[in-house]
Amino acid sequence: MSTIAIPQAAEKAGYRNLVFYDDFDDAATVDWKDTRKPGFNWYIDRPFNWPSLVDGDVTMKESVLTVAQEQSCANWGVGSYSAHGDTGHAYRYGYFEARIRFDVTKNKKDVSGFPAWWCFSVAHTTDRNDEHWSELDFFEAMTNPTAGDDYTGTYVATVHDWVRDGNPINHQNPNNWHDKVVTEGWHDYGCLWKPGVFEWYYDGELLSRVTYAADSRPEPANENNFEGCYSFMETETMMLILGSCKEWPMDVDWVRVWQE
Repeated sequence: MSTIAIPQAAEKAGYRNLVFYDDFDDAATVDWKDTRKPGFNWYIDRPFNWPSLVDGDVTMKESVLTVAQEQSCANWGVGSYSAHGDTGHAYRYGYFEARIRFDVTKNKKDVSGFPAWWCFSVAHTTDRNDEHWSELDFFEAMTNPTAGDDYTGTYVATVHDWVRDGNPINHQNPNNWHDKVVTEGWHDYGCLWKPGVFEWYYDGELLSRVTYAADSRPEPANENNFEGCYSFMETETMMLILGSCKEWPMDVDWVRVWQE
């Protein structure tokens, strides 16, 4: 771990301490038996009355974690926090990075989910806040409706500000790049989150930047944004999530989080 180079985006933001690291060399980092106890990096229980993962949904072999759950449950595979045990790893701010590979060539019309690397509100996950919560998607490999729902290399990166007013209202700032992830093999998917700023990175390349503040609309803004949109994130701690579906497995080489 001491020889791991600090990513340029993390270094620039002053995030030089590696506070979370898993290279999947040790199967003991996963709570395979669903104990929901402290001491693990990843938990297989899921919130919202969703079932826990079962044998075969996630595997570890040759320092690679493969996520391919039978029940996609909104691409929620393993999480760094146990929703029912109320324990684990969660963060506010940092540089979040994972090295991931998945099949970018097959027809993806009949899939129940897609490769996803993201984070979600611990308070909402553990039923402590059902009125206002946050979601930050570092990367989603969504299929492309304009291409007959095949996968065309689409890189989706989104910040969500969820507000419940009768029904959940999703204020979001999505970024979509088609024909981005078109080469097989490992790629690094990173996201910088610091007060007032989100940035998304692909193999170290800056793709997009969103700024936000309590007294203004975010930039860039869309019709769903409001003054103070995303500033609720300043009160959140977020758990890490890796997920996909049985028809479209996702391999993960490592996950890292850098903070001050």
